[in-house]
Amino acid sequence: MTKKRIIFVLPSLKAGGAERVISSIAKRLDRNLFEIKLIVFGFEKDSIYELGDLDITFLKKNRVLNGIYPLYRLMKNEKPDIVFGSIRHINVLLGFYNLIFRNISFIVRESSVWSVMSKFSNSKVIIPYFLVNYLYNRMDGFVCQSNDIKNDLKVEFGINDSKLTVINNPITEIKRLPIKNNENTEIIKFITVGRLSEEKGHERILRGLVKVKNYSYSYTIIGSGHLELKIKALANELGIIDKINFITYSSKIIDYLSDSDFFIQGSYVEGFPNSVLESCSVGTPVIAFNCPGGTKEIICNGINGFLIHDQQHLVKTLENLKGSCFFKRDEVIKSVSDKFSLEKIIAQYQKLFLSNIKGS
Repeated sequence: MTKKRIIFVLPSLKAGGAERVISSIAKRLDRNLFEIKLIVFGFEKDSIYELGDLDITFLKKNRVLNGIYPLYRLMKNEKPDIVFGSIRHINVLLGFYNLIFRNISFIVRESSVWSVMSKFSNSKVIIPYFLVNYLYNRMDGFVCQSNDIKNDLKVEFGINDSKLTVINNPITEIKRLPIKNNENTEIIKFITVGRLSEEKGHERILRGLVKVKNYSYSYTIIGSGHLELKIKALANELGIIDKINFITYSSKIIDYLSDSDFFIQGSYVEGFPNSVLESCSVGTPVIAFNCPGGTKEIICNGINGFLIHDQQHLVKTLENLKGSCFFKRDEVIKSVSDKFSLEKIIAQYQKLFLSNIKGS
């Protein structure tokens, strides 16, 4: 059997959800079936991932636009069977190449619920809807991180169902940590991990925590973003700034998650939240708003956390944590370990790739 040639395209190998997921998948695909190449627009010096002997080409460009011709030349020379993108502005660019390279299958991964996320976007460059609609409908296939994303692509862009495959993100980092019980905790430790931007809903988490009077707590926020000063100002205004530990970046997020009692997600929309999955993977249950996206595909009420309907429900849940429902960490881990294992997700990607070769 001739190996199928796949090119994965990423803007960089800096810290990021798409970068971590795609690099993990590219590194672990069956080399007996696929010949893999990773093309990165950015620089090798920025890479934080260990990719072993994976064939990687760095275009060494500060902007994706500056790499348009080098990427075109590479695809023309490499003659891949499949080109795979995973971030929207890259996906749109691949849509143009799809009009040129008719013998290549272009498959892209969509990571957000467009119709909702577009209301929160603070991007300086908004890709016109008509352009996304035109190019997306000419793609050969989509990986949708959640069922909500799949349905959104069908409704918003009229994409044929046969092109849409739901493949969740995998647990990319498995770290065996001591399982601790959280009964009789004098101070409940909460944590949130994610960029500090409007759609992440940090403000409604703070407004929920300020109502808690029946126990002591601490709250760690890991992330950076343009709302940092505003979030800190709100915490100060609410009088809970001394309970909060702000951390811009950490390479030991798994350790922070494991040391916490509950992860809180305040998001108004999600794609497929890696931090929620990681929290469950180390046994830390999650309190999350039931927003559009993949959160509800991870959280099972009463098994590995709580799905919250509104602000009042959040306050009630927080107030009832002390001395009421505590989760067994090994059961929280079990709820995600098989369902979202890297091996299972890799198998789904391999099946998708083998079924999307033009002329086969």
